[in-house]
Amino acid sequence: MASGIGVALLVTVVSAFSPAGAAGAALVPAFHHAFLTAAVVSSIGVLIALTIRDSDAAATMRPRERSPATQAPPPAAVPPQIAEGTADPG
Repeated sequence: MASGIGVALLVTVVSAFSPAGAAGAALVPAFHHAFLTAAVVSSIGVLIALTIRDSDAAATMRPRERSPATQAPPPAAVPPQIAEGTADPG
């Protein structure tokens, strides 16, 4: 949802700052305003993220329990003929 709102916001900024019927290089100032808007919105997000304390988020940071079906299989043993540092021309 945030991506959709962000795209809508930036398209609105570009359309608000672009001259009617503009194309190509005439849109560059409008895109400068859009990038500045994106930087401001990102900075606000960073400032909000910095206010989150670890103790507030601790309940959501517990490790997930893995079932045997979702665990990765153990790594396969490397056969001696292709072990590291050997060459097998055959």
